[in-house]
Amino acid sequence: MPTYFPSRLAIVVTLMKRSPIIGARFCQFVLSEGDSFKGLMELLRVLVCLVLSDNKLDTDPIEGFLVGVGNLCNSLASESSYLNALKEYFTSDKVKCLFAAASTGHAQSSIFDMFEALTTLLQKVAYHCHVKFDAEILKQSVSSTKRKKSKSSG
Repeated sequence: MPTYFPSRLAIVVTLMKRSPIIGARFCQFVLSEGDSFKGLMELLRVLVCLVLSDNKLDTDPIEGFLVGVGNLCNSLASESSYLNALKEYFTSDKVKCLFAAASTGHAQSSIFDMFEALTTLLQKVAYHCHVKFDAEILKQSVSSTKRKKSKSSG
């Protein structure tokens, strides 16, 4: 991550001094740079800690940090080997607090994107369990369930 984070400054200081939205865009492409899983998880932890900190931040930095969290989570969730680390890190309380901190539509959308990425990963894991144990699979995805609910309520 040296292209965005100078080695002489702490990650937190760099994120606070630079534009959080630019940092969020950086998070989209950080995996293509070949950064380590440890580095990505550290960046994810720092972003979440900044959002959940007691410091009263404006909505712009919080939005940028949450977009970055969503981007990192989407990238990490595309690799099944990261499932346990993400599952352990994103406790229900932490996710509730993140959503409560998301005061703009863009920030809330990033949280929903994170949910979608984690749900997709869980569906893949469930599918492989069904294959391994030769169980019957219901042919229903989350998006089709959403459509059925919206049709029945409308």
